[in-house]
Parts: sequence; structure tokens; C-alpha cells
Amino acid sequence: KLLASRTTGCGPMLHEEIGLALPLTEPGLYTVRASLSIGDSLVDRYTSGIWVRDPALLRSGGRLEAGQDYFRLDGKPYLMAGVNYFSTDPYTRGIFTGGSLGGNPWAWERDFAEIERQGMTAVRTGIWLNRGRYLDVVSGAADERLLGAIEAFLLAAARHHMQVIFTLFAFEPQTEMQPGPGQEEGRLGPGSNPYLDPVAIDAQLAYVRAIVSRFRDVPFLSFDLINEPSFSNPKRLWKGNTPNGDPTEQAAWQQWLAKRYRKIDALATAWHTTAVELGGFERVPLPTAADLEFARTAGPYAVRAFDYNFFAQDAFRQWADTIISAIRAAGARRQAVTVGQDEGGVKDRLLNQFWGEAQVSYTVNHSWWLDDALLWNSIAAKTVGKPNLIGETGPQPVWTVDGVSRWDDIQGMPLVERKLALGFAAANTGVLHWDWTRSDDFGLLRRDGSQKLWMDPARGIAAFARNAQPYATGVQLPEIALVLPQSLQLSVLGLSSLAVQQNAVRALYHYARGAAFAVGEYQLLRMPEAKLIIVPAPWVLSQDAWNLLMKRVRSGATLLISGRIDADEHWLRVPERTREWSAAYSSAALTTREALVTWPGGSARLSYSGERTTYAERGMLAGGQTYLDVPLGKGRVLYFALPLELADQLDAVGRIYKYAMTRAGVAVAYTTDLDDPGILICPTVLPEATLYVLTSESAVKAETKLRDRASGQEFHVSLEPGRAALLLVSRDGRVVASYDFQK
Repeated sequence: KLLASRTTGCGPMLHEEIGLALPLTEPGLYTVRASLSIGDSLVDRYTSGIWVRDPALLRSGGRLEAGQDYFRLDGKPYLMAGVNYFSTDPYTRGIFTGGSLGGNPWAWERDFAEIERQGMTAVRTGIWLNRGRYLDVVSGAADERLLGAIEAFLLAAARHHMQVIFTLFAFEPQTEMQPGPGQEEGRLGPGSNPYLDPVAIDAQLAYVRAIVSRFRDVPFLSFDLINEPSFSNPKRLWKGNTPNGDPTEQAAWQQWLAKRYRKIDALATAWHTTAVELGGFERVPLPTAADLEFARTAGPYAVRAFDYNFFAQDAFRQWADTIISAIRAAGARRQAVTVGQDEGGVKDRLLNQFWGEAQVSYTVNHSWWLDDALLWNSIAAKTVGKPNLIGETGPQPVWTVDGVSRWDDIQGMPLVERKLALGFAAANTGVLHWDWTRSDDFGLLRRDGSQKLWMDPARGIAAFARNAQPYATGVQLPEIALVLPQSLQLSVLGLSSLAVQQNAVRALYHYARGAAFAVGEYQLLRMPEAKLIIVPAPWVLSQDAWNLLMKRVRSGATLLISGRIDADEHWLRVPERTREWSAAYSSAALTTREALVTWPGGSARLSYSGERTTYAERGMLAGGQTYLDVPLGKGRVLYFALPLELADQLDAVGRIYKYAMTRAGVAVAYTTDLDDPGILICPTVLPEATLYVLTSESAVKAETKLRDRASGQEFHVSLEPGRAALLLVSRDGRVVASYDFQK
């Protein structure tokens, strides 16, 4: 129904108001169409829209809640499947990146309708860049123009039953304007440090409170504090934790050291120096970027990297709690809150296992870069007691030397499918593709707006989530705990920790056909019961962690650990750990590339290629033994002198894991005679069903047979190279939900 129209000549201004004498009183979306003609020729046309506020619609929809492992929607189990989304309008898609005057509600309505038709139920959006354009010049709060655009976005989402995750900051919270053409630096907001200066935090809170207080009663809205955060230097993003060097950070660093070590002599001992040289906590400088990086000839300050990285975890967690407390105080007491971290949360920046202990409702991982460690991404990001969402995923663009995209529409499809499927592996609660745009690289749409082949798995996996979610009421954890060696990870040798973690996951799932939950070395107090605890080649381990592990062993657990184990987080020897062992233990450099390891019922040759014989260390047992079974209380330690997870032969490590599983009496979720390590079978045991994620990294088609232990039913799954399948098997052996399952 046409409500009003007007024809007018073009004026001299680039932007010009055109009024329509029409009172808009009825709530809803009104379409505005404009056309530009020169003479009798139509030159251009454009369609936008206006929302008249609909309070009832804004307060409709389900409320997102976080359980221990899975989401709930209004109290019912919910598996999230959706996309990151801003707009597909080429002129105003930058509304949430500070790049346009306003959004396009008509385009939002059109896109949300299509997203809903594809079966997706959630979108993630927010402010990524240039929020300074949306701040009130006096108060620093979000201005009405931005708030109105957000409201229109939410109204369109509500019409199509979407959950909306709104991101408040990106990368670091202080930069208000990104560098423009010819500029080397952006514009920072008030204060000297993004996370530590109260002046900076007050400015951030003014912006946050304006948004939250406006939309605190929107049930389908939740908040993401910050996208892919780095700490704490705005000029060094995605490069590990780096000091900013400002006085606020310097003072916070010194106070943190004083609280942790209490006496300067204790800090001097940890740092292999003297109290005289340090002079006092108030004189300890921040490390330089070089101090935090690995070097062949490590400097005297390299050991201090652990403390700065630990300080970064604590400081970020405190910042997150401060922002969340303000969100709650602004009235958003029930809206879920998270941090949209990328693989820096499992690698080398602000780690999920640490900030997951903040007041966040759930954790997030963006599985972008590590295509060879996708399952590890899901496992290491998942904390005990909170859901984890794969909040961004898709093919990270790769271009060949001659300028051809590696992940085009066809070749990228298997990788897209595997990444989306693994959003439900290891008790993860869902996945959001990046993103619903028209682009060659990332988007689900081609430049002309047609759908890529990638839409097929996105649609199919969304349907699986919808059918499977009634069963996602909880998780029966695996009987194996995988301890992430965080002392090593926070050191300059962090890459070694990532290698042993990733190798442990692949050896366990692809070779031993087991399953595990992960827990960080510094979160062991929260570790649930486990029959088998695997600590992959830790090299250095805090004494508190060692004591907690020994307590678990004395209570009946079996601990599998290897390599050097007598050093604390600062490489100080703790000989008491092995003093009562039946065979004398010592540590030494790993200098031989080839080694033989033997254990009851097996032996294997292990190779240490690359630079491992240049840097790695190992344990030594009297008499040249490579294995020792150490009874302790009701449990036992299975110790291997060689660092197992640094070896090239993951098949051998898998055999050792299988032996340890048998010794510990671990029950597995399924059995199979499959011998192709390129096929992953990842089970998640639910109260009334078992969810299987199957992926292929094999060059040949796989005819996979597995027997579900809970039901006793056998299933045959056919997997094409590179592809994925999902299977939910009820306790009585029925397939109650599936994706690409060819029986």
C-alpha cells in the first residue's frame, strides 16, 4: 500500500532531507523507495526503510541462558547455529564499523527473512571499528543515532526469531577511530591503558551503559564484551601479550608481583637473580617485547615472560568483571555475556581457561587459522562448567603465489563443512559462520547475492542442531582428563606447549579412539573426577599443580606424564617430586633424534625432528629405563622418560594412550576397527543419547563402522574425502538426528 510519494529536483548538496507529510503512528517497518531519473531515463534506485517503534516486538523472543555445557532458550535445550551479520547493503553495511550514516532496515528485514529460511537461529553483530563516530561529544556515551540503528536491527531480528549477540568492542577497547588514509595511528580514547587505567575504563563504561540501559529488557539480546582481544598495547594486535609501557600498567605490574611473591627475595629466586639487583618491587620494569619472544640464545629476562603473561590473564579477567558488573548494574541482570576470543584464547594471548573464570556466561573460540588442529580448538577452548561457542569460523583466505584463491566456492566447501560440524564436537554448544555477506573470501553469498555452495552445509547443520537440541540437556564427561601445560604455554617456549597439546588430541582421538575433557594446569582445583589424567610432556609444571595431581593419584586416578617433570614454572628444579621413586630420576637435554621406548606389552621407535634436539629436554631413569610404573596410594603414575607428545610417531603415542586407558579402566563411548587416522570419530555422551561428529582428513572415501556402546547398535557411515557427518544416537539405538549420514 502506497502511503505517500514525492517528486523533487536534485539540489546542490550531497545530503539533502526530503520530507513526506505523513504521520507514522502504527508500529512496524515502512519501506522507502527512491529513484533517480535524468529526463526519461532511470539512472539509479535505492530501497531503505523506517521502523516505528514496536515495544511488544522488542520484548518478545526467547532468553538465552547458559547451563554447564549447553545453552538453554527460555529453559529449553538450545544448540546455536547461525552467522555473523551486519548488512548486505553495499552503501550502509558499515553501520556497525563506523563507516556510514545509518543502517538499512529494509535490507535487514530481507536478510533476516532469508537467514530464517535457511534454518539459522542466531546472529552476531556489533561495533568493530570507529565507534568514535557514534559517541556523544559531551558525555562520550553512544549517541541516539547509533541507539536507533541498533533498535531497528533488533526489531528486524525479532520478526524472524533470531538470537542477537551484540559485540561492544573489538581487538582492544581504547581505540575509538582506526587510522585513515595516510595515517599511521588511530585515535585513542581517554586514559593511558585500555584495560588498567580507570580513566579509560570510565570512558568505556559511558558507552557501554548507554547501549545496555536502552536494551536491557530485550530477552533475545546478549552481549559480547570484545571481539578477539589483545593485551595491552593497541599498536601490537594478535602478537601475543605485549606491554603498553604506560605508568598505569607499570604500577599494576609491580603491585601484581608484590601480591604474588610478597617478598623481593622470592621474586629474585624465581627470576634467577638477586634481590639487590631487583632493588624492590617498585623498581621492577615491565618486560620488553623482545623479553617475551623466543630466541636461540635466551636473554636473562626470558624467564620473566611467564609472569607477564600470567599478569595479563589476571588483568583482563579483572577488566571483564568490571564491565560485566556495570552491565548488571545497568539493569541487564539476565542477559548472557561473553568474550568473542579467537585462537589467541587457546594459543598465546588471553586464554579461555583463565578468563572463563570471570563472570562471563560462556566462552567463545574463533577457529580461523589452525586447520590442522580444529578439534583441539574446540577441546582446549571449552572450560569446565561453562558452554563454549565457536563464534566465528570459515575458511581463512589463502591465495596462491599466482593470485588464485585456494578456498574458492568449490574447493573451500569441505573445510567449511568440517569447521561447522566441529562446532558441536566435545560438548561445544554451537557455531556461527563468518559471515552473511557478499564476498569472494568469507561470505556465504557471492558478489551478485546468489548463495555459495557453502550454504548447503550451513543449512544442513542448522537443521541438525534444531533436531538434536532436545537431547542437549547435559554431558557425561569422558573418563580422561587432558591437562593443558600452561606454565610452558605462558613461557617463551609456548609453541612447544601448543605442539604437545595438539599432538595429544590427535593421538587420543585419531589413534587410541578415546575422548577427553580439557582443564588448564592453573584450573586443576575445578577438574572433575577422571580415571586417567594425561599431562602431555609438560617440561615445566607449577608445584601447586603437581601437588593436586598427586592428590588425585592417591585417590585412585592414573596419571600419564612424560619428559622432564622436575622443574617449576621458572625452571627451578624440585627434586622432591621423584625422590621416592624406585628408579633414580634426573633431567637432561634431548640430544638424540632417534630413541626407543618400551612399556609392558609394547615398544616403539620415536623420532624427534626439526629443532627438538636443539631445545627440548627429557627425563632420565637409572639403568637406561624409558618407562616406570609408580604406585601411589590407590592410583599410579605411568611415567615415560621421553617427551611422548613431541615425537613424530603419533601412532606410537596412540598405542601408549591405549595402554594407559586399559590400565586405568577407561570405558569408551564406541568401538571400531577403523585404522585410518584421517577419520575422526568424536563422541559426546549425553544423558539420553550420544552425539558423534565424524570428519575426514583422508584422501580416500571411508566406509566407517562404529558400535555405539550405550545402545549396542552398529552404524555404517560413508565419508567422502574432506567431508563431515553428524549423528545423534539414542539409548535405544535410533538415529534421532543426523547430517550427511549415509546409512
